[in-house]
Amino acid sequence: MGNFFSNTSERACKEDNINKDESCSSTVSSANEWYQKPTPVPIRDSTRSNILTREIREIHRTQEVVVKKREGHDVELKTTSDLQKEKKKSSEGTITHYNRSQRILLVGEGDFSFSACLANAFGSATDMVATSLDTEETLLEKYSGARKNIRQLQKLGCLVLHEVGVHDMLYDSDLMNMKFDRIVFNFPHAGHFPPLYETDGFLIEMHKKLLLGFFKSASKMLNKAGEIHVSHRNDFPYNQREIKKLANDAGLQLIGKVKFQKSDYPGTISSSSDMNMNSQSLPCVIGNECLNHSGEDLFVSSPDKQNGSTAEDEELIAVPEKEGDEEQKKRNSSTSTCLAHAFGSASNMVATSLDSKVTLDRRLPSSKLHIFDLRRLGCLVLHEIDVHFMASANSKVVNMKFDRIIYNFPHAGHWRKLREEDFELIWRHQVLLSGFFKSSRKLLREDGEVHVAHRDDYPYNTWDIEELAKKAGLFLIEKVKFRPENYPSYSNKRGSRIKSWDSFGFGDFPMTFKFSPLYKQMDSNATTERWITHYSSSHKILLVGEGDFSFSACLARAFRSASNMVATTIDSEDTLYTRLPSSELNIKDLQSMGCLVLHNVDVNFMASSSCYPVLARMKFNRIVYNFPHAGHFYMRENRPYVIQRHKDLLSGFFKSSRKMLKEDGEVHVAHRDDHPYNRWEIEELANEAGLILIEKVDFRSSLYAGYSNKRGGSVRSNDSFPLGNFPKTFKFSLKSS
Repeated sequence: MGNFFSNTSERACKEDNINKDESCSSTVSSANEWYQKPTPVPIRDSTRSNILTREIREIHRTQEVVVKKREGHDVELKTTSDLQKEKKKSSEGTITHYNRSQRILLVGEGDFSFSACLANAFGSATDMVATSLDTEETLLEKYSGARKNIRQLQKLGCLVLHEVGVHDMLYDSDLMNMKFDRIVFNFPHAGHFPPLYETDGFLIEMHKKLLLGFFKSASKMLNKAGEIHVSHRNDFPYNQREIKKLANDAGLQLIGKVKFQKSDYPGTISSSSDMNMNSQSLPCVIGNECLNHSGEDLFVSSPDKQNGSTAEDEELIAVPEKEGDEEQKKRNSSTSTCLAHAFGSASNMVATSLDSKVTLDRRLPSSKLHIFDLRRLGCLVLHEIDVHFMASANSKVVNMKFDRIIYNFPHAGHWRKLREEDFELIWRHQVLLSGFFKSSRKLLREDGEVHVAHRDDYPYNTWDIEELAKKAGLFLIEKVKFRPENYPSYSNKRGSRIKSWDSFGFGDFPMTFKFSPLYKQMDSNATTERWITHYSSSHKILLVGEGDFSFSACLARAFRSASNMVATTIDSEDTLYTRLPSSELNIKDLQSMGCLVLHNVDVNFMASSSCYPVLARMKFNRIVYNFPHAGHFYMRENRPYVIQRHKDLLSGFFKSSRKMLKEDGEVHVAHRDDHPYNRWEIEELANEAGLILIEKVDFRSSLYAGYSNKRGGSVRSNDSFPLGNFPKTFKFSLKSS
């Protein structure tokens, strides 16, 4: 072994010290001879093999250097270590198709592991923006690693944004003025719905709409030489999404398709079943092709309010239409035909439907007659108009402005295994309305209005359409009763794929919500704001830990409505009615006035989407907990164990409330402030949860007509408990506000 290393060293030294006076030809010949006929060396282990391999590579490099010298080139002779350093240096700040000199937008991120991988490779993320559709709270609940990745991104200078939809990201206040070299969407997916499989045609259409909306937005956010990258499975049924065609429809063309290797991105975690990458997984690389539409300019000024929607000089757009049934003896009509007949003309109207003409004729045969009447009266009738994209998808509509935009009883579709109160279906309705409001905002004249006819009872009042409109820049100016008898022969239809021709129930509270781009006070004839102590009918109110619901019923009677209220109890419905018989009548009254009543709600977990999906998505102006109590034990209230139980209950309540409170909202806790109740230290508990005391006022039960406090629990449940001499209402708000 020792002889081998010494011989190798001698040969290396000879090569490194070539006599500079020798001719090039003699050097080449000697090198060739040595390279072609090397001295046989027995290789006994991997160490000697590696040394010999490096020796041969060095000889080959020497040959190339000598040849270049002979051709008259200036060549700097570099060692292997020098070359390795240069290679490492050149690869810094680059990973696959991306480098740190590019401005990169990543959308639809799951746990942000892909973004974090790029940022770590670049060593900086100052030119990166990473977005997610989820709120920050929802994201952190879904993905355990998200918090770490987000912190790493922000530490490296990345802008991280939540609640950014790919359809309208162009109009996001943080993104609207930005341009990017790369826009990346990894494994796009419109969502998982348990009754539907990936092969279901409807779900495939949902994915296609998601991608089309993304391409249209992204194409307007690219720099001139920019690219859009979509990682996507290319096997069945994912290849049915036709992303190349969708990209072409958005003015983009395919410039490359390469294998997606998950191993190229260390630390990336697949967050969805759609991300199961196999040998067929291929991302598409798409280039911008100058077919961008210019963005809409929005102007807002103070218009004089116009009442109604019947003036012939107004332009109308109605979306989407659900037509009548021709088998009825009396001719049914849609909203569009009813208005057209009332006007005697429809030249100022545009009526649209999501269905194609063939589908509409098959599902609702009487639509043929209505469309014939509308066109005869001069109406423009359009098919296959999606409310999400109506401001950009159809060239006939995109340049129009309207005085009234009408959407009667919007619905995202019917599924046999989903009920209207299911979280998944409510979420779909909210997505539909959010897209509609954003599109309508662009099509509305300065003094125009958007009218939405909608049921205002449970579960439809959980859609929060006022909040959705406000996010789109539209404000509620009036809410009036929707009366079908005002529209002669109007017949509402379910539409969709299931029992399309059937009518749907209006319920007891159908309303027409009127929205305007400008904030205006509600009309004097409309619903007026009503107050009782600290609570208003304009507040969104959550009441927790209710006993017999007499406090909630008192507020509802004062407001003359409970559509702005959610009332909860820890007990099941059967247990509550057994322990507190008076609760049954109060709950019936609340529900008849539009209140959402929920049972089995634990205040410790009410903000968890996995436990209470509908409730956890809501935000409130007031959250009320009257005289919280952890239960009655066979011990006195001043015992440390009992006090600790009460403190644990309040600590959990404050932490949950913190997540469900609007920015200007308040948490109200009615509580005795004498011994031993003042040992609960509720101010300190609220502080620990991120809340701060803003006021402490006397609680006067006489101000709440009909309110009866109950012990609850399992011991003498229906008895009242003493309020003592010092009952107070503690008011807390967010520390940040």
